[in-house]
Amino acid sequence: MTYLERLKNQFYEIYILFYTTVYRTIYRYFGLFITDVIYTVLPKYSLICDNLYISEYSTANDKQFITDNGIKLIINVTKELPFEDPSNGSIEQIRIPVDDDGSPISNEALLKYVQDNNIYDTVTRHLDTKQGVLVHCKSGVQRSPTVVAMILMKKLNIPFNEATRMIQKERYPTFFPFNNFIIALKEYEKILSQTQNNINETG
Repeated sequence: MTYLERLKNQFYEIYILFYTTVYRTIYRYFGLFITDVIYTVLPKYSLICDNLYISEYSTANDKQFITDNGIKLIINVTKELPFEDPSNGSIEQIRIPVDDDGSPISNEALLKYVQDNNIYDTVTRHLDTKQGVLVHCKSGVQRSPTVVAMILMKKLNIPFNEATRMIQKERYPTFFPFNNFIIALKEYEKILSQTQNNINETG
């Protein structure tokens, strides 16, 4: 590892420590207000790219939305919200059980689950056959956009900041006021980069 790379990693570690401290302080005092603002301005669902949607919880139970948009896969990125099946069994459903607290533990849990359970392969299997995919959490602001960002990063071979900008362009204000899962996204970017480097070396 070069000196510049070590310096970059040290800066990143300091940034993460600062970020998590600030985030928890702000949410401790302004959490309810921030949530109210988000619910006021955010649409219930957003089309991010062809057949790939992000939404809050109620959209996953909207039979009309599910039918009109050909949804065949629903990913529930919460621990607590129940599955509802408006299609009576014709939709594949996956749960990614993670808290939305910005903690390193939750970041690690989300990243591990996405990798260990081949979420990318499952999503692309549906998208490649023009089937709709809905990824939701409680509000569609942090957890579900993070999963979609990971899908875009791998599918389009782009860094995490470009993936999050793509999502914010279609669904603002996602990742507000801070990105709770920046640790997971940054680590996933490293994993994808290393995988690509290995392919290039063996190719």
